Amino acid sequence: MFNLLNTARGNSSPDGKLACHPRWARLVAILAVAAGLFPARSLTAGDFLTESQLKQALARPVGITWRQRGLRDALLGLGETYQFAVLLDRRVDPGQQIDLAVDNAPLEEALRKIARQKDLEIAVVGPVVYMGPSATALRLRTLVALRQEEIRGLRGDARSRLLRTRPCGWPRLATPQEVLADVQREYGIAITNREHLPHDLWPAVELPPLNLAERLSLILAGYHLTFHIHEDGNTVTLTRIPEAVELTRRYRGNGRAEILAERWAALVPEAKVEAADGYVVVAGRAEEHEQIEQERRESSGNGSRTAKVTTTRKQYTLTVREVPLRALLETLAKRLGLTLQMDEEALTTAGADLDRLVSIEVKDASLDELLKAALADSGIVYERNQHEIHLRPANSFQQEAQPSQ
Repeated sequence: MFNLLNTARGNSSPDGKLACHPRWARLVAILAVAAGLFPARSLTAGDFLTESQLKQALARPVGITWRQRGLRDALLGLGETYQFAVLLDRRVDPGQQIDLAVDNAPLEEALRKIARQKDLEIAVVGPVVYMGPSATALRLRTLVALRQEEIRGLRGDARSRLLRTRPCGWPRLATPQEVLADVQREYGIAITNREHLPHDLWPAVELPPLNLAERLSLILAGYHLTFHIHEDGNTVTLTRIPEAVELTRRYRGNGRAEILAERWAALVPEAKVEAADGYVVVAGRAEEHEQIEQERRESSGNGSRTAKVTTTRKQYTLTVREVPLRALLETLAKRLGLTLQMDEEALTTAGADLDRLVSIEVKDASLDELLKAALADSGIVYERNQHEIHLRPANSFQQEAQPSQ
């Protein structure tokens, strides 16, 4: 079955905004996500983030520490906290356990780390985050874009009818046949071969407003299916997702097509990029076209870049509960831009366990105070040399410090 993980609002002010000082908003979110405090509650279509709001939310930093959390419950906690819909593919076991430790990482990065633990991927389809097998997820955005281009090429009222966004949902124990029957009725189309879908029973679902391409693509993703819209705009045929899924677009070269083609080929190496007749022709995934669009905006001066501001003495606040020491150290090194070096054989011989569970809580600590707290009672000490941290058994330092006889 599909597992739709809807979100819910927390305490809010009369205007619907969180009644929380910005300084504490992120801390509240971290604690809520880490503890899984939010219950599962259905939202109406107007409660979800819009597509543009979701893009902003995915870029915001989050802090998450999970150990042995069920996949569905973990995703549900994220959705509840950040108010977006998550669709877990029907082929994925929702009860499998995951571990996660991220600090000050973008929400999208956290979602991808969750997915890749189970050999899954995510795709952002309009205002919905889909998580499922890589073979489907890596093609899904491109399939939606292709179907939308087909719809935009239709004549008459079919184009506006199929591009119109509509709230959608279905009751508990609905079958795929019933869900597709609703799609037919609401969009005035006939799906010619929907009877071939296997029988299934789905949980109750409410999604934010979607157009036909988004809605039908998400419904069919769990069967690794897509669809073809006939020229009359009234008939749809279900088809298997092909192995090769590409979106081809032409970009004006403005007298620099060869230069741009070379630059973009390096930017999106898996796409096909070539200069032709003053244009740059790109065949690739929808995400690769978005990278090119972003590069074009930045090159034309319309993009913006944010500089990082540092202080002479950095302070760190961190709370984690029962996470493997190795995962904690690797996460800290990555987030702080440090290189972690260790002799694992020497550490193991000395009895140091990098997989032991640790819990720490520090506030406004220096980097050295943070590292000492992480390594407390571990039998491991460190030396720091600019951007490198060397881990060694504590007894090796004691032996070096002893005077020679």
